[in-house]
Amino acid sequence: MTPRENRRKPQELDTGLWMVPYADLMSNLMILFMALFVQSYALRGASLDNVLSQVEAAMAEPSAAASAKRRLDESKLAVALEKVVAGITLDEMGV
Repeated sequence: MTPRENRRKPQELDTGLWMVPYADLMSNLMILFMALFVQSYALRGASLDNVLSQVEAAMAEPSAAASAKRRLDESKLAVALEKVVAGITLDEMGV
């Protein structure tokens, strides 16, 4: 073997080694963004659902208007319930 062939051989062996840390990084980023999505979904309030229901009820077709109105009523009730629960203190609950 010539010296030039000896120099190329180590490069040929580790050509795919960059994929391992890259795959780990991509996995970690995917887990991070999934956790952020779940957190934002869990923390969205009833007021956002109320706004979405209002838009849906306004733009609904006549065949879907009844279900859209029902969802709008449910979201209004959820907003009212959220306000009531926010006003309750631990003393009122008996704790």
